[in-house]
Amino acid sequence: MSKILKPATKKEIVEIERLLRNGRSRYDNELLKIEKMWAKLKPHDYDRRASLIKAATGMLKIDQELKVWEDKLNAES
Repeated sequence: MSKILKPATKKEIVEIERLLRNGRSRYDNELLKIEKMWAKLKPHDYDRRASLIKAATGMLKIDQELKVWEDKLNAES
């Protein structure tokens, strides 16, 4: 059984664009925080480096998801 999808309204598209801008902004801000923390680490801070690498890996997944939705939105424009 498949659903019939109706096209998004102009109001819905504007709201999606706003949410994507907010998501991208938050992503960029968090990435900057990670970069600042990384710059302060000393070579012997391996535990902290491991946690930052784990966070950065998660951030890559978020970035890929944001790009997918931004591409979809740009395709409809």
